[in-house]
Amino acid sequence: MVPSKHSIVQILASEPYRNHVLRHAAAVFLSTTHNHFVDVGANIGDTALTITKASHVPLQLTLIEPSGFFRKYLEINSKYFEDYEIIPKFVSPNFPIVNLPGELLHWGGTAQVIDSKSVSIPVNQQISLHDVVKENTGLLKIDCDGQDTTILRNFLRNTQFFPTIYFENTIVDYPSLINSQETVELAFTLGYQFAIIARNDGLLIWAGQLGAEHLYDVFWMQLNVRKMNRTDLLYYTDVLLIHSKDTNKYKKLITQIRKDQNYNFEK
Repeated sequence: MVPSKHSIVQILASEPYRNHVLRHAAAVFLSTTHNHFVDVGANIGDTALTITKASHVPLQLTLIEPSGFFRKYLEINSKYFEDYEIIPKFVSPNFPIVNLPGELLHWGGTAQVIDSKSVSIPVNQQISLHDVVKENTGLLKIDCDGQDTTILRNFLRNTQFFPTIYFENTIVDYPSLINSQETVELAFTLGYQFAIIARNDGLLIWAGQLGAEHLYDVFWMQLNVRKMNRTDLLYYTDVLLIHSKDTNKYKKLITQIRKDQNYNFEK
């Protein structure tokens, strides 16, 4: 079930590659029975449904959605899942967790924490990623409308597990550009070796080793597109980070993505 004003139906109809990288990532990194998928910002469950269909095996799902509006639809759509847990909390951008100034507002197809001096989200309504990511977590997805890199960086600073990570990378100004670069650099120091970057419509932009200058060229392109008010060309990017322990899986994944998007390097 989808809310009447939700944008997901229109998006999927006009952008056939929308969940392309994520779907292939699920097939590669969630291919073993009872692999664990963590969905931060589960919304109405559309991503979880994509994941479960692509993996072809029973999975453990942790679906985190603080918005009561979207969670109502998520609970209805959970009939399509088997082994799942819905967590009605915010994933904290801080470690340790502290009261978060702001309030949650929703519109269209998303919800977002808006800064507020008079309202705050208490500690008991928040959760840390360290409480949900486990040894068998094969894929972690973060989509928190601008908080993604902050949440990810705090997770990486204190984690003992290194799942494949998929996050929405929004760059609107120079500080957010630096935030993205520092997050990727931190991941690199922890053994994450590869990245796959796609446009918000799912089309592949770049894939290769972390630390390569070309990766930062993509981030700068995002910033310059914003400066030119041309978000019709590129609104945000989806970034997949893959640890060195999964080198063979990365090679398999990028081969599949390129093949499916009609790349042919023999021409």
